[in-house]
Amino acid sequence: MPRTLPNDLTGFTGRERELGRLLERAAAPADGATRIVAIDGMGGSGKTALAIRAAHRLAEAYPDGQLYIDLRGFTPGERPRLPLSVLGALLRSLGVPGERLPEEADSRSCMWRGMLAERRMLIVLDNAADVAQVRPLLPASSNSLVLITSRTRMVELDGCDWMSVGVMSPPESRALVREALGRSRTEREPEAVEALAELCGHLPLALRIATARLRNRPRWTVRHLVDRLADGTRRLDELRSGERSVEATLRLSYRAMRKEHRDAFRLLGLHPGAEIDVHSAAALLGCGVREAEDVLEHLLDAHLVGQHEIGRYAFHDLVRSFAQSPRGDDDGDNDDDTVETAATGRLLDHFFAVTEEACRFLYPGRDTVDVPFARPAGGLPPIGSAGEAEAYFDREYVTLLTAVARAQERGFFAHAVHLARNLVFHLNARSYLSEYAQAADLAVAAARRIGDPAQLRLSLSNQAVSRAKLGRFREGIAAASEALDIAVSLGDRHGEAYCRDLLGMLHSCLGHLAAGRSHLERAVELYREAGSNRQETYALCNLSSVYTWLGRHREAASAAERAVAISRRLGARNEEISALNDLAIARLATRDHSAARSAAEQALELSDESRMPENLALTLALAADASLHLGRTRQAEAHADRAYGLIRAKGTALRQAVVENILGDVHCRRGEFDRALALHESAYELAAAIEYRIEAARALRGMSAALAATGRTGRAEILRRCADDVMESMRVPVDRRPAAPEAARPAARPARPPVAPGPAADPAPASA
Repeated sequence: MPRTLPNDLTGFTGRERELGRLLERAAAPADGATRIVAIDGMGGSGKTALAIRAAHRLAEAYPDGQLYIDLRGFTPGERPRLPLSVLGALLRSLGVPGERLPEEADSRSCMWRGMLAERRMLIVLDNAADVAQVRPLLPASSNSLVLITSRTRMVELDGCDWMSVGVMSPPESRALVREALGRSRTEREPEAVEALAELCGHLPLALRIATARLRNRPRWTVRHLVDRLADGTRRLDELRSGERSVEATLRLSYRAMRKEHRDAFRLLGLHPGAEIDVHSAAALLGCGVREAEDVLEHLLDAHLVGQHEIGRYAFHDLVRSFAQSPRGDDDGDNDDDTVETAATGRLLDHFFAVTEEACRFLYPGRDTVDVPFARPAGGLPPIGSAGEAEAYFDREYVTLLTAVARAQERGFFAHAVHLARNLVFHLNARSYLSEYAQAADLAVAAARRIGDPAQLRLSLSNQAVSRAKLGRFREGIAAASEALDIAVSLGDRHGEAYCRDLLGMLHSCLGHLAAGRSHLERAVELYREAGSNRQETYALCNLSSVYTWLGRHREAASAAERAVAISRRLGARNEEISALNDLAIARLATRDHSAARSAAEQALELSDESRMPENLALTLALAADASLHLGRTRQAEAHADRAYGLIRAKGTALRQAVVENILGDVHCRRGEFDRALALHESAYELAAAIEYRIEAARALRGMSAALAATGRTGRAEILRRCADDVMESMRVPVDRRPAAPEAARPAARPARPPVAPGPAADPAPASA
């Protein structure tokens, strides 16, 4: 009885779910035909180890023998074995002497089937290249079981039950590392073990190579190897040990493809995203969507890409590294920078066209810019509504940001400028402010390389907005001042208005209220002359804030009411929310609490957490303030709790300082003085750190009120004077400075958690 199975892999870890499925399928009725179960997966995924483990579990059910043969479909330095040679080896294992072997493959196949007709045998055909190699080796009876492993799914093989093996789960990866290195070594560095598994992409081969290197270098820590693997350009070089190499394994799959598929694989490696949709693939390949999908499906069959959603494909991290690595003459494919540059240009054209279409639905009032980019030949993904446009941006914004960086690096400067402009609208709406700043900085660098002053003005304006939202006011003033000089030199009245709007808001935040008011009043005039209604609402909101800070509350309310009216006429929801917030602030200052609550409630009806969540936190805080004044205690508590949670989770320092000051006043009026003091102290720290002087003064005033209410009058008086000094430096008239909150008697019950407020106005337009 022949038994040629290799030894079961020592240290076999994980794959219990896959092993169970494999054993279950192998035991299923064959219905009169040979039972064939095949395992496909990318190179290094552990197919062979799984098949051999299953074969040993199944061996007793096949008493006439268990045969294993390596078909060398993907073996370094080897060509796939021919069926004639394989059949000769199989027949010899059954006792057929060499002189009796037929000369032809068909004859040997007939002899093989005949000898297996009455036997119960298990045959493992490992590392198969294609159907032509496998088909002559299959028995014809239902008594035997065939297990096949291959990197490609051979869909033409009838009667075969296929199962795919992917990467290991994170717990399985950790278990494999622990099995290889020992519990004590891995428990000393649990975070490094986690990082090692991630950098190896949870691929069994990569993990075994990495742990083998660590075993051979006992002085190395896991963290040391993680640091070496962190360099993506050298990761594949690090993942080799002796004759084993992740790169060599992937290279075999690459070489097995036809040249047109190898070329496509290389170009798809240029895609900057974690996933590739068929439309962006068509742009890279310079073909139609159907042709691109066919290529991606071929790579999917070869397990060089994966698919988690119809129409979207993904490289494994190590496969992506291989796709982006230089090819040598030994692969028969030389690198061609011209081809890759053209593909990058087509992809950037595609991204610009899609984002332009999405912005058309989401931001209909924005200025349009003529660009010389080509319309993608492969078409665009379907975007027929604002909802589909938002879904596209939500799914692709990280990819788009990487594309902006890639455009700037590779000399596609105009693409970097205009793609960044489209992207920052979404980043602003979702309050992804660090990403906003990154996109704006890339656009400014690209615009300087182009030398086009109009594009530089636009990019500097967006850079100023990003700095304003992050509370980096002086940097914002520098960018906006340079942009203003360019706008004036070009005679660009709209650009001048936008830059003055920015400068007015930025100077006001630093406490330069007179300069801020002057810039904003001029911005409103220029916008009105140009008929830029949407932009006028931004300037009116900012002007309302400055009027409030100066104690000119009726003018603040008037500016906010005009902004509400314009935004409603335009159907501009986000602008209306900001204007209603400003109106609520102005009404609270004049003690018209019913009107303030009405404005805040209207804003709440328009708001949701997905768009500018810090604005929603402000709205909730204002609603809490107004509701408490009107005696609606429970409603005030509910609004306050939600606002606090939201601003703590998603707020910037600028917004959080404002919100915490409002909430501090709310708690002071409820008699919760210690909590009020803590909120104002936090607000002061945040405001002082970014030089947000009006909120620093309000925080000092709130701290003074909370301390005075609990009898700590000495410290309270010092802080009150400090607040007055800040207000004096900002030239706020004494009779117009905000009053301290009316302090209630201390609450008898424990105070509830503090709530979050919001700033007086949306700091600036989202983009030029």
